Formats: sequence, structure tokens, C-alpha cells
Amino acid sequence: GDVNLDWTPYVVEYDRGRMFVVDERDNEEAAGLAYLGIAGQFIKEYVAPELNAVRIATYATKAAAANKVDVTITDSASAYAAVRACANKLANDGVPAERRVTFIDVTTKGLIDDMDSYKSKAALADLGTVIVVPDNSFATTCTLVDAGGYTLGGKYIRFITIDKAAVIQHLTHVAPKIVTPEMNQDMDAYKYGYRIVGIADVYKNKKNGIYVGQGSAVPVTEG
Repeated sequence: GDVNLDWTPYVVEYDRGRMFVVDERDNEEAAGLAYLGIAGQFIKEYVAPELNAVRIATYATKAAAANKVDVTITDSASAYAAVRACANKLANDGVPAERRVTFIDVTTKGLIDDMDSYKSKAALADLGTVIVVPDNSFATTCTLVDAGGYTLGGKYIRFITIDKAAVIQHLTHVAPKIVTPEMNQDMDAYKYGYRIVGIADVYKNKKNGIYVGQGSAVPVTEG
């Protein structure tokens, strides 16, 4: 058959920006640490977790229906059975272990570690690169809040294994901006702005490359 290349318009999932102001006198009294501390803390504690939550929820949503599995993990045996089912499914779908990246919560990883070492090593090896995350940090839906931050919904993700070849993950625009007090015409202060725009998607023909172990439902927040 023939192969055709067509361009398709695409709307980015993630476009966020924030501006901080640090008074120059406060910064001087803190020996320059006030400005540096805010910038570093913002990226580490807010930008990275939010971006990861959006990406993981997007991949979980777009995974093949057969690969979204409800799991009840209460002990080492149930944890082992859940990740073994994941590894078997991906292997049968032709996803090699070296292309797999797995995000797994602390409790599930701990239950696997508590098993005999040969069993735990075998289970984790088939998950590819393993990244341990805090419990209840990822869910199947993630909604950005205009005022900042995000809310999780759907079901908590106990673990998700991703074929690196299955996802489209790219930061199309990262723009940190620094305005010094000398250049700031509005006030005697540093201004630190940060904008980040990114794409997160799954190739339509590679939805079997994502496997989601879904846990309990995320509680609904009132107000």
C-alpha cells in the first residue's frame, strides 16, 4: 500500500505562566537567596509535579481500554500479580522491556520489595526503568486550576508503564524571564517570569503501549 504524510493541526495540553516579584531590599538582606530560592523552589515543587500529573493523566486516558485495569493491592502477592499482568500484557503486545518506563507509588513498590529478592528483582526488571512516586500523586484525570495548581480526578494510579515509543512528549516553549531592579521601570524589585508550553499525547496506533493499574476513586472535593 501507499504511505501518505499529512499535517494535522494540534492544540497543546499544557500552557502555564507565572510572574513573581522580589523586592530588591529583601533580596539584599537575604544575600541574594530570596530571588534564587523562589525560582528554584517554584520549578521543583510546582512546575515539575504539575507537568508530570498532566502528562500521566493524558497517557492513562488515551491508553487502550484493555490496558486500563482496576487493581486491588493489599499485600505483596497482589502487588506482584498486578505488575506481572502488566508485564505479560505489554510483552504479548510487542513492547520490549528496554523501552518501558514505569511510575509506581511508594506503597506498591514497598510491597514488591518485601518479597523474596529473586521475585522482586524479576518483577521490577520487567517494568523497565522504575520511578517511585508518592502515593496518590497521579490519577486518571488532571484538571488545571486557573489560579494555579491542579486537581486530580477519576481513579488514583498505583502504577503506569509506558512504552517510550508510544508517546508524544515535547516542550514546545520554555521561557524563563528575569528582569533586574535596574531594568524594572515599575518598582525596585526583581521580576521572575516563567512560561512553559508542552505537548503530551499517545500515537493512535500505539495505545497498547500504555498499561495503567488503577486503584481507588479520587474523593470529590466540594467547593
